[in-house]
Order: sequence, then C-alpha cells, then structure tokens
Amino acid sequence: MAFNFNKFANDHHIPILSGGHHHCKEGWLQTHCMCCSSGQEGWHLGFNLLMGYFNCWRCGRIRIVDAIKAWCHISTDKAWAIRWEYDDKEHRRARKAPRVRGGEVPRPLDMEPLTPKHLSYLRNQRGILRPKALAKEWELKGTSQASGKWSWRVISPIYNEDHKLVAYVGRSIIQADPKYRMTEDKDCGDDPDGLLYGIHQVRGDSIIVVEGPGDVWKIGPGAVATFGIDWRKQQANKLRRFRHRSIVFDPEPLAQKRAHLLAEYLSMFPGETEVVDGLPSDPGSLDYETVRKIRRELLGG
Repeated sequence: MAFNFNKFANDHHIPILSGGHHHCKEGWLQTHCMCCSSGQEGWHLGFNLLMGYFNCWRCGRIRIVDAIKAWCHISTDKAWAIRWEYDDKEHRRARKAPRVRGGEVPRPLDMEPLTPKHLSYLRNQRGILRPKALAKEWELKGTSQASGKWSWRVISPIYNEDHKLVAYVGRSIIQADPKYRMTEDKDCGDDPDGLLYGIHQVRGDSIIVVEGPGDVWKIGPGAVATFGIDWRKQQANKLRRFRHRSIVFDPEPLAQKRAHLLAEYLSMFPGETEVVDGLPSDPGSLDYETVRKIRRELLGG
C-alpha cells in the first residue's frame, strides 16, 4: 500500500522540498519533523518516494500513521482512514539505474561579484574581517532578487578532491528558508552524499571537520564541512585518508553526539581522531585569536 505524501502535503499545507537543500536527497521529499522541531523548522523528516516510508535524521523511522496523527491531531482510527484515502494505486516500486554523473553543473542564475550588501553580511553577521579576500580565496559570488530560488545569497562552488567543480552552495543573506541551498542531487557532478566543502584546499595529513561552509570560511584552508551534523559514510570514508582528524562541531549537545559518532566510526581506521569540545560558540562565530590557536594546535600553522 503506497502513500501519496506529495498530495497529502499539498492538501494539508505541509511544506515540502524535493531538492536544493543539504538534507534533501534524490528520491526523497523533505519536510519539518513534528517530533524534534514541532513541525516548524529543520527539514529533517524525509519521505522515501521509492519505498514509501518516513525517516528523520534525528528521530529515526516514523510510521506513516503516526505522522498523520501528529500533523492532523486525530485518533489512530481516523489516521488510518486518511492513510487509505491517500493510497497511491499507481505507485510502482521500480528501482532506478545508477545515475551517470560528470556533466556540466548548472550555475545559479545571475551570479555577480559580491555587492556591498553581501560584503556587509560577511563582515557584520559572519564576523569576517576581510570579506573581499575571502571572496577571492573561495571564489564567492552574490545573487540578488533576480535569481529565483537562489536569490540574495552568497554563492560558493563546491569542488571534489580532484579539484573538479561538482556543485554550488548558497548562504542566504536575508531571513529565508532554507538558509543554505545546494545544487539539486540530480545535477551534482559527483555523489552528493560524499561532498565535503573545502576538500580541494586541504594540504598535508591533518584535517579539521566542521558543519557548514561558514565555519570553513572562518577557520580557513584545512577545514572541510559536512553540510550539517548528519554526516554520511561516503564523507567519512574520504576523511579516513587523513592521519590527523579533528572534529569541531557546534557545542550544543546533539551536535556533540554526532561528532562523537563520527569519531567512533573513524576510529576503525589508521590515524588519530579527536573531538574538540568546550568551545564558546560554533566555529563560524569564533574570534580570530581563537581561530589562530585552533589552527596552530590542529593543523600546525
């Protein structure tokens, strides 16, 4: 019995995403989890279109009937009735052939050099002392209101370890949801589950692992971002190649839990892994003296 979540979400005014966000993967519809965020934020809850089930990156598997109960505030019997109402009789569980990647990655519309508005955002809200130098180092561009879903963002290319352009990521400079937008999975030039922002700038055997591109911008070359705390094994298998691995996630408890799980996974492989805790804020908000100290201790420079 297949569930037509797309129609259910539209009928019940539930926001959904099919791409363009780091939680959004090909073959999934993403929405806010009603268990860990009261259904208001995060895009943590995914619906697998092929297999027909819900999974939250934080809470785990959630039954369809339980999800309907939470959204509609109804009894189990009434939830089952709605479940049958949205049975997708034409759904076929046919597996897709592996996607062949490597084509040209579509550029966000109307990317231009950073304007004073973008530079002000980097300086005043991200604490970047020299935003123009940062833009040159990371090839940052800006968009305005004419760029559709990429509007008013600082855009950065994402390269793989072979210095090949494989995607773009954009950080909103206004109050917008989602804060980060990424190239849709189907358009990525590499496996989206294995992307590590900043990997092309890492030199030597030491690496710092952070959550987001903004953290990489503050710490500098040698740091890579997993695009959130929900790291993937494909990412971890790239990190294991480095001899010295330092995980610097945000200080909040759930992020630290995910950091320790990543360290536990990496401990199976040769090299050293440590979780850096006790920081006063997320890495992207640290002052530069603290950043210099972190670089000296973890990267040797």
